[in-house]
Amino acid sequence: MKSDVPVYRLPWPRPFYKILVRLAFSRIVRLLAAVFALHSALYGQEPTIKEILWSDSTHTALFKPDSITTDSLASSLTTEKSDLDAPIDYTASAIEILVPGRVIVLTGKAVVKYKTATLTAGRITVDMDKRTLLAEPLPDSLHTGPLKTEEAVNGKAAVEDDLPTFSDGGDKIVGEQMEYNFSTEKGRVLRGRTEFDGGHYYGSRIKRVDDKTLNVGSGTYTTCALDENPHFHFWSRQMKITVQDKVVAKPVVFYLGKIPLAILPFAVFPTKTGRHSGLLIPKYGQSALEGRFLRDLGYYWAVNDYLDARATVDFYDRSGWLLRGDLAYVKRYAYRGSIGGSITRKNFALSDTEERSWDLRMNHNQPIGESSSLNASGTFTSGGSFYNNTTSNRDQQLRQRLTSQATYSTRLGNNSLSLNLSESKDLQDGSFTRTLPAISFSMPQRPLFAPKKKKKSGGVSTISLEEIPWYQNIQFSYSGNASYQVSRGREVNGVAPPKQTLGRANHALNLSQYSPKYFGWLSLSQSVAMREDWFDRRKDYFAIDTSKTDLPAGASLISSSLASREDKGFFQRYTFNYTASANTKLYGTFFPKIWSIQALRHELSPSISFSYQPDFAGNFWKYYQEVTLPDGTTRKLDRYGGTSQGTVASLNFGLNNLFQMKTGSEEKPKKINLFNLGLSTGYNFAAEQFKQSPLFSNLQASPARGVSVSLNASHSFYDVDSTGTEIHRLLWKKNGIFSGNYLRLTSASLSASIQLQGKTGGAPEAAPVSSQNVFDEDETLAQPPQPFGLFPQQQNYVDASVPWSANFGLSYSLSRANPLRPTKYAQLNLSNARVQLTKNLSLDYSAQFDLVQKAVIYQSYSVYRDLHCWEMRVTWIPSGTRQSFYMSVSLKSPLQDIKLEKRGGRSSVFGGSYY
Repeated sequence: MKSDVPVYRLPWPRPFYKILVRLAFSRIVRLLAAVFALHSALYGQEPTIKEILWSDSTHTALFKPDSITTDSLASSLTTEKSDLDAPIDYTASAIEILVPGRVIVLTGKAVVKYKTATLTAGRITVDMDKRTLLAEPLPDSLHTGPLKTEEAVNGKAAVEDDLPTFSDGGDKIVGEQMEYNFSTEKGRVLRGRTEFDGGHYYGSRIKRVDDKTLNVGSGTYTTCALDENPHFHFWSRQMKITVQDKVVAKPVVFYLGKIPLAILPFAVFPTKTGRHSGLLIPKYGQSALEGRFLRDLGYYWAVNDYLDARATVDFYDRSGWLLRGDLAYVKRYAYRGSIGGSITRKNFALSDTEERSWDLRMNHNQPIGESSSLNASGTFTSGGSFYNNTTSNRDQQLRQRLTSQATYSTRLGNNSLSLNLSESKDLQDGSFTRTLPAISFSMPQRPLFAPKKKKKSGGVSTISLEEIPWYQNIQFSYSGNASYQVSRGREVNGVAPPKQTLGRANHALNLSQYSPKYFGWLSLSQSVAMREDWFDRRKDYFAIDTSKTDLPAGASLISSSLASREDKGFFQRYTFNYTASANTKLYGTFFPKIWSIQALRHELSPSISFSYQPDFAGNFWKYYQEVTLPDGTTRKLDRYGGTSQGTVASLNFGLNNLFQMKTGSEEKPKKINLFNLGLSTGYNFAAEQFKQSPLFSNLQASPARGVSVSLNASHSFYDVDSTGTEIHRLLWKKNGIFSGNYLRLTSASLSASIQLQGKTGGAPEAAPVSSQNVFDEDETLAQPPQPFGLFPQQQNYVDASVPWSANFGLSYSLSRANPLRPTKYAQLNLSNARVQLTKNLSLDYSAQFDLVQKAVIYQSYSVYRDLHCWEMRVTWIPSGTRQSFYMSVSLKSPLQDIKLEKRGGRSSVFGGSYY
């Protein structure tokens, strides 16, 4: 199991422990065992070895009574007596076998290979009697010069190629001496070093005590690649490593350059792979409003493979405390969810009274069988100001509404059924709406009459679309919904109105017919939509003179002369409409032969439709009630809510234009959509006035990569009076048919965005991926979410291969519904504007400008400096509600959590990260 929860531990990296165990001994043992078997093979088959030595040597062998020596030897050996499952390859400039002492010495670029493991050194000595192996550089390869390790051997350092080196795959460890005892199974590496996962590791003495214990003396770690003078490192005099358990180190010192910056007398931290329990490192800081604080002090508990939890507490010098808790659970293919919340007792106004508030969040997702699922989510708080008082996240502060819901859905064949419970609450006025419950059933579209099949000599086949009778092209769909709601309006002067309840249900049947294309280019369709609504109450309106008559019990006052009461019972409402449409597509292609343009195409898509719906406000339907007020006026009021009023018999027109371009060669053509222009309007024959609908137009264009433009406009065909109110008089009748003034602009909006960047100087490095945002499918439980997202995280990755980049966005809207009082809005957004000043220095700028008020809404400056193994970022927001100053100096991956920070403005922090 993996978890990136910031468990309290010293910054001594886990990879150091892994590399020592995996490289220094666990795989070395196999290689040394192979060397030991080689020695036994040499003595067990002495004649064969002599023959090999003589046949492979190009020089005269020197025989002494107690030794055999050969030069430039290369050989491979396997034995029937050995239990090795692969050959042993060895090479050396000279091999010396001391028979009486049972010693074999490989001298000069000695190499021993067994499977994927390789041991090289200036000299490798195997002592059979003492059952030891020693790998070391040659004495004459020592020279005076810069030290490659923390110490030198007798004041000298070995030539790099001559140092004992053990490698297996891509992993390698280098030391100035490697020893191993086959009898005791103990060994040690003197002044060993390796590189793993971006880190550099050094150990003066690495001793293997047993299979699960390592002792390391004078060990260091750094991610800085400088061998001689790293910019920083961690050092510990003594470490005891227990495999798959823990590391005990004493003391631990953090060096900045050669200056010790921090020290702990001892530290114990886990080395188990995957998730594990532990303390969470707190963050210290200071706020102008709440004083000094200690934030996120807590504990992470990895309960099991399916459950983990976290609890943290914040202490504020002036205001109080805040306790948070999170629990996450998951079982693959079964369920996943989380529960989180907080409770606080803080003095937000810095008065004598402390306020207790809380919030609760939950989320649960669970498939049930193969066709059903259960999804639930919810957020609850004790008051509307909770997030304003507990977060610096702007999105959370602007949150105005909380929504909670639970849904059970299932499939019934091709149909679907769902059950939902929900609540929506306004944080500002306290109003809410609860649905307890809402039931929905839907049946997808299907043929009303199944098409017949005709037999052929070769079998059974479906008849073609043109041969299908018109009535077999009729499709139908059905849906039904039922709900019961409890709602309450906004509070007035701290007093909440009484709750209102409403029960309703509806079901709808849609019939549609799609005909084959007539003449090969004309498509026709028609549809009828029918709906029935059921209510458990309706409103009864009546006129009242409040100066003479008291409001009856159970009635609600709408105005000084109008009131209503509820009639409970069972009530029905029937509505329907009819629509018929026709559309086609026309194409025009031009071949301008300009530059690399091969062709231009205009795709014209005209459409026409007719819609009819009766006036459901008529007396025949009885959905509306006419009330005569005391002043003699008559009002027609909807008794159910949402009932359409007025007859609709409209003819609607649409015209869509798509312009395309084809460039490139015939072999590799490139098609580009230049822009799309759409126009639509309509005419309602049944309307008493304003029969002509406005003309709506829309333009969408993406002329180049990273550029997009959207333009919308609305024009009216009618004139306005002296007050700017639209009147029933067509402009062409006022100005004359030949004036050309037929339209009046009523609204327009423009949205445009451009993404620009300079040419890259090379292939950019991949951005480091935050493990907090990655779900490992091989794991049972990923890290639970951050505790509420209350504090925004900092993104520090900078792609230095891009010399500059910028994103521009323009938003503009104009409303001229009343031309005498037009309103407009214009804003320019500049985001992620960055200039790479040098290879290691970049400047970022973001801003929002109000072009109407000619004011700056928001702006921020950020300077990033690459400091080799460190990185620095300075961010300044000079004005606005988010005014602040922030400076951070942090180590690069894999130690990104180690930071030196400084904040100003709303708060300042020195120590851990500020989220």
